[in-house]
Amino acid sequence: MDRMFAKPFIGSIECGDGVYGMARDSSRLGVVATSGALGEVAVHDIPTRQPLLNIPNAHHGIVSSLTFSHTAKSNRGDSRLLSAGVDKSVKMWDANYSTDAGDNAGFIDEDVAEKHSQKPLRVWSANAGINSITHNRLHPTFATASNAIQLWEEARTEPIETYKWGHDNISALKFSPTEHSIMAAAGSDRSVSLWDTRVNGGSIGRIMTPFKMNDLSFNPILPTLLLTAGEDHNLYTWDIRNLGNGALQIYKDHVAAVTTCDWSPTGQQIASGGWDRTVRVFDKNHGRSSDCYHTKRMQRLMNVQFSLDSKYILTGSDDGNLRMWKSRASDKIGQIDGRERDKMNYRDSLRQRWGGVGEVRKVERRRNTPKAIRNASSAKKTMVDAQRAKEENIRTHTKAGQAKPKSEKKRAVVSEQT
Repeated sequence: MDRMFAKPFIGSIECGDGVYGMARDSSRLGVVATSGALGEVAVHDIPTRQPLLNIPNAHHGIVSSLTFSHTAKSNRGDSRLLSAGVDKSVKMWDANYSTDAGDNAGFIDEDVAEKHSQKPLRVWSANAGINSITHNRLHPTFATASNAIQLWEEARTEPIETYKWGHDNISALKFSPTEHSIMAAAGSDRSVSLWDTRVNGGSIGRIMTPFKMNDLSFNPILPTLLLTAGEDHNLYTWDIRNLGNGALQIYKDHVAAVTTCDWSPTGQQIASGGWDRTVRVFDKNHGRSSDCYHTKRMQRLMNVQFSLDSKYILTGSDDGNLRMWKSRASDKIGQIDGRERDKMNYRDSLRQRWGGVGEVRKVERRRNTPKAIRNASSAKKTMVDAQRAKEENIRTHTKAGQAKPKSEKKRAVVSEQT
């Protein structure tokens, strides 16, 4: 019954030429900002699928990253949106701005912006094109990532700190939501590094991984748990207190590079997307995905985020659509009475009890995926099996195999620097 009612896709919003940046507003449920390749920035009300704000030419070129300012509020409690692009600039916008109601409600073109004074509240100039921006949840500071990490205060025009550690380029940067002085960065040189704004020089740890990490996310409940999305088709969780000890868990099932990942606000689920054009949902303690979402028209995933209530997943892809999914495919949308809730809880208890038995297990694990994904999964399984057989032969027939084998979690760290 659970699989019969599995209809995860809810709807989509057209966002122009690709969705390359996404940020959710932590002060308003259902409000999400997106950015595109032509310099546009938009703020959407997800329940009504209406635009709250649409600025066609916010930047020159791709707007690579967005974040909401959690501390810069006006007297009315309005939200502030920070956008960063390859034009080396960071701009702050009034995220609640909208024009008069009507067919074009919320839309702002250049003439309307001139008339209504819809211009950036502040502008900062960085030293290079910006790949990622993140805001501190406690202080009015934010950080940008390019060929270096720059730390900014909202009241100042120049960066207050610049951090470097031999990175060629930094592709992802995040502040911890609970440890407000800690940042994590993923570099193009296959590094994952930690930074503390209280420490002179900032750096507190760095590891080199076999493959480049494209995105990262802190667990909102366990502040020491860091999630990374890798080019090797896998996701990894790390204990930031002991990065050199290896990964805590490896999440598999993607068949191409994983480009984006996010924790649910409960800290119990993971959503990820990648170049294989699928969205995978993982339970925190299981290395295989519990669900796989896909559509015929969806292209490579650039952004994946949970909603604030953990019930929905929002995805942005380079086909220019913001899509909405249920985090649990069979959940009912709308009000549920007591008897129906009891029935659902009873059904869940049966699944937990008999989920590993015979036909129940087969139905529970089966997912219909596109033919290209199935073929890629089969080819990947063949390569993995061949590699395992090769390693087993080395252990059995060579002197090198007499050494204790290194676990896959330990091999996730090539070297550690402090």
